[in-house]
Amino acid sequence: VEDYVHRIGRTGRAGATGIAYTFFGDQDAKHASDLIKILEGANQKVPAEL
Repeated sequence: VEDYVHRIGRTGRAGATGIAYTFFGDQDAKHASDLIKILEGANQKVPAEL
């Protein structure tokens, strides 16, 4: 999760915005709650599928 946050943070630098895509499959389900917390903490939309 720490690596995820670091890498996503690199998409927008020097005041610029960026776009990041995250591919999340069934095998990643154990990380869903952590990802939801990160998205909510950043005031991002959480997909209903997640």
